[in-house]
Amino acid sequence: MFTLKHKFPLFILCFIIFSGIFARLSLLDNHFPNNDDLGVAFHIKYGKKRFDYQKSEIGQKQWEITRKASASVKNYIQFFSTVPDYWSMAPLQYYLTSLLLIKPHNYRETLFWGRLPSFLLGCLGLFIFPLFLFHFNSGSFKEKFILSLYGTTIITFSWSNIIFSVQALNYAFGVLSSILILILLWRQLTEGENWKNNNLHVTMAILLALLSHAHYQVLFLLPSIYLTYYLFVARQYISNRKDTPRFSLKVLRRGKFNLTLKYHLAYYFFALKQYTFNRREALSFSLKVFRGGILYLILIYPLKYNLIRLSEYGLNSNTGRNNEYLFDNSLQSLKSLYPIKFFFFNFIDVFNYNLYFSNNYPNISNIFSVIFFLFFVLGCFSLYRSEDLRKRYFLLFFIFASITWIALVIFQKIAFSPTRHSLILLPFFTLLMAEGAVSFYRLRLSPILHFIKTTFLFSLIIAIVGVFFLSYHDHSKERQDPFVEKDLIKIFRANNIKSVFEFRSTMQLSFMNKLNKEFPVLTEMQVPKSYEKFRQKWSSKPKPKYFTKFAMISNQSIPTKDDFLRFKNLSNGEEVTRDTFLTTFKDYKLVKSLSIVSDTPLEFNDKTRWDKNHRFIKIYELK
Repeated sequence: MFTLKHKFPLFILCFIIFSGIFARLSLLDNHFPNNDDLGVAFHIKYGKKRFDYQKSEIGQKQWEITRKASASVKNYIQFFSTVPDYWSMAPLQYYLTSLLLIKPHNYRETLFWGRLPSFLLGCLGLFIFPLFLFHFNSGSFKEKFILSLYGTTIITFSWSNIIFSVQALNYAFGVLSSILILILLWRQLTEGENWKNNNLHVTMAILLALLSHAHYQVLFLLPSIYLTYYLFVARQYISNRKDTPRFSLKVLRRGKFNLTLKYHLAYYFFALKQYTFNRREALSFSLKVFRGGILYLILIYPLKYNLIRLSEYGLNSNTGRNNEYLFDNSLQSLKSLYPIKFFFFNFIDVFNYNLYFSNNYPNISNIFSVIFFLFFVLGCFSLYRSEDLRKRYFLLFFIFASITWIALVIFQKIAFSPTRHSLILLPFFTLLMAEGAVSFYRLRLSPILHFIKTTFLFSLIIAIVGVFFLSYHDHSKERQDPFVEKDLIKIFRANNIKSVFEFRSTMQLSFMNKLNKEFPVLTEMQVPKSYEKFRQKWSSKPKPKYFTKFAMISNQSIPTKDDFLRFKNLSNGEEVTRDTFLTTFKDYKLVKSLSIVSDTPLEFNDKTRWDKNHRFIKIYELK
C-alpha cells in the first residue's frame, strides 16, 4: 500500500501522534483530579469493605470453611464491580483499573496507575483512527493523506480529548468506542451484500455489546447503526442502484424543491410495490438481525442495574450555570423560536468544545472554528454527493444519530452541553471535517489557485500544531495538581499540626502514605477502623492532643464551621449531633489560612459548573 515516496507523509502522521502521546504522558500523574477521578481509586481501595471477612480457624467444620470460601469469592467479584456499582460508568475499563490498583500505592502512583487505562485507550484511538481514514477514502494517496492528516491532528490536539485521556474515567474509552463504531459500520456496509453470513451478525452483536460495556452512550447510537445497516441491505431489493433518482442542484436552483421531493416519495412508494422483497430472503435477513439483537441483549444483561439507574437519573449533571443546556420542553417554549435557538447555539458550543486547541489565542481559535464549521458542512455535502454508496449511508447514520440525540435532549434524558458527555461525538465531527478538507482539495481550479489552496490546507495544520505547542506549557502549568505530599507535610510540620480533616469529598490525603503515618487524617468519605476511637474522642473533655491544633483541607471551597457537620461517627453508625459540633467549635480560633485559588476548571471551558484546581487549608487551635 505504501512506497518509499510515502515516507515523509507517514513520518508527519507519526510525529503528530507521538506528540499527542507525549502531551498526555506528561500530565498523567500530575493533572489535578476531580471527585469522580479520585473516586474511582477510592472505591476500589475502600469500597464494600471487600476484605472484611474472617479467616477460618483450625478445627472449624467443613461447611463453615466452605461458607467462608464462598464469601471470599463474592468479595473478589465485588472487587471488580465496585466502581460501576458506585458510579454511573460503564464497567469494562475498570476491570483493568481494579487490577492495577490492587497494591498499595502512594498518591502520585495512584493517579498514574488509575489513569493508565484511559491513557492507553486514548493513545490506541490515535493510531486506529488514521488507519480507518486511509481505508475510508478510495482516492489518491494525497487525498488519503489529507483525510488522515486532518483527522489525526484534530483528535490528537483536542484539549478536551487530552484532559479525559489523563483522568480515571471512561470518556477516553467513549472516544475509542466512537471510532470502533465507525469501523464496524464501514465493515458491515462493505460486507452488506454478504448478509447471509451469520458471522457478520454475530460479530456485530458481540462488538456492540462490548462497546456498551465500555461506554453507556453507545446505547444511544444502536438504533442508528441497525437502521442504517437494515436500509443498506434492503436497498438491494428495492431497486437497481442506477435507477435510483437523486436530488439535483440544478432542480433546486430552479426553485422546484417541493416537486422534486414529491417525485422522490412517489418513486420509492411505487418502487417498493414493484420491487418487493423476496419473502424468503426478507424473512431470512430479518431473522438474522433479530437473532443478533437477542444475542446483544443477553450480553448486556449484566448491565441491567446500571442501565436502570442511568435511565432514572439521566445525564443532567452538566446543564450549565443557569440550566441553559437543559432543554425546556414546556408548551410555551415549543411554540416559539426557542427550539431552533437552543439547538443551533448549543451545537456551536458543543462543536467548539471538541475543537479547542488553546485558550491563549481566542481570535485564532475563532478563525479555526469558522473554517472547521465550513469544512463540516462541506463534508456532509461531500458524503451526500459521493459515488461510494457506503459514504452516503454513513451520512444517513449521522442523520439518524442526530435525530436520536435531539430526541434525548428534548425529553431531558441528556443535556446538550459542551462537557465530557459530548466528547463521544468528537470522531464523528472530525470525520466530517476531514472529509470537507478533502472535498475542498478536490475543487478544480487554475494551477495558481490550486497551489494557494494546497498551501492553505497544510498551513492550517501547521497553525493548529503551532498554537497547541505555544500554549501547552501555560495550560499544563495551570493544571498542575497543588496537592503535593511533601509540601503538605512541610506545612503541617511548620505549624505543629496534630491532625487533619478532609472536607467536601476531598480524597487526596487518603492516598498519601507518609503523611498518614505522621498525621492522623479524617475524611468524610471513609475512615479506617484505626480512626474509630479517634472519632469517639472528639466530643470528650478534656480534649485529646489530636484536637488541640488541627488543619481543615478542601479542594472545592473554603472550609467553614458547618463543615464539621459532615462527619459521621462510623464506630456506631450514628451522626454526631449538631449541638456537639457548634459547642466545641467555639473553643477554637483560626490561626492561619493558606489558599491556592484557581480559575482553571476541569473542562476546557468555563461554561459549566465543574471543580476547579483549588486547595484550601485552614488551621485552628484550641483557645
